[in-house]
Amino acid sequence: MVYLKIRRQIAARQEELSAQHRDQSIGAAQSGELSTLKRGDKRNFVQAALFSLEEGAEQNITPNKFTKVAVATGLIGPTAGIGSILAAAELSPWFSWSKNALSDILKHPMAPLFASGVIEAGISTMVYSICLAKSLTDRAANKIGAGLLAFSGAALSAVGLTSGIEHAVAASIYFFSAPAGLMVFGVSMYEDKPKLGGVVTMGLSAAAAAIMLSGYEIVHRFTAPFEISEAAILGGWVAVSGAVLAIISKVKSRREKKAKQESPVQVQEQLQMPF
Repeated sequence: MVYLKIRRQIAARQEELSAQHRDQSIGAAQSGELSTLKRGDKRNFVQAALFSLEEGAEQNITPNKFTKVAVATGLIGPTAGIGSILAAAELSPWFSWSKNALSDILKHPMAPLFASGVIEAGISTMVYSICLAKSLTDRAANKIGAGLLAFSGAALSAVGLTSGIEHAVAASIYFFSAPAGLMVFGVSMYEDKPKLGGVVTMGLSAAAAAIMLSGYEIVHRFTAPFEISEAAILGGWVAVSGAVLAIISKVKSRREKKAKQESPVQVQEQLQMPF
């Protein structure tokens, strides 16, 4: 009985020391990598930006099983969607960037190519938004921002599936709900330190909304230059945020793996010490 009790105490102590060392190793690795970037922030703008990006993301990103899906849809969705739209416009000889709206393509032979790109981009945005929210800290602003982006994705898919007044309503919802989602995400990111990511995201949101409002005031309808400009801003944010999510997830995974590999050696050394 005494022997079993001692064995249990040793096992419990080993588990406790292993957990403590793993946390310490992750913290030390994180501190070391961030401090390396921080030392360069006065000499190199790129290093400063990377440090700001990583430090802010560290506070807000918690990689899990949804993260890989978010990364895939974030990187592939905007590229495939915008690529299909541009290809459809380029393959339509009658199309004029200064006179037509992108949705005019739906009335011509390239409609299937255009519609498939729009629908794919909308579905990808919905999936990305949901998985991104699952990969972030449980904060109301993150959920609201993700909800608005997912709603805009649904509206974008409807753009490729509808015509007439329904099409116009779906397009209007997309062009203004997506910047609203970005703005909420920007506010959430701004709460973390440093605030670079939040400032950039809020700025892109304001720029996207301003482009569409000014375009409508100038020509009194949505036209291709304004539409593709906002799509590029919104799609670019999704793609870049997906890339950041991939980088941060990889960094955290490597830290945890390294900590687990180092833990047994440290635990054995500490177990040799008297209790």
